[in-house]
Amino acid sequence: MYILCRHAIDAGDYTIWKDDFGLRYSDADFNRDGHVDNTDGEILFANLGLEECADRFEGDADDDGDVDGNDFLIWQQEFE
Repeated sequence: MYILCRHAIDAGDYTIWKDDFGLRYSDADFNRDGHVDNTDGEILFANLGLEECADRFEGDADDDGDVDGNDFLIWQQEFE
């Protein structure tokens, strides 16, 4: 098992990869339900200020490892 930031790579990661293979979600669709909406905003605001090792499920829309104003702008632009 490899450790990346604070997350362990395990069978759950394989399941996520397998379920998402070939699918493309919007960058700000943090809960992967196919819509960028208030639920994704709640995820973003709950983790706003996370400075390292953040992932897409925590609100890191630009994949730079943090949850900040840039991620908010992406969410705002993709909001349906």
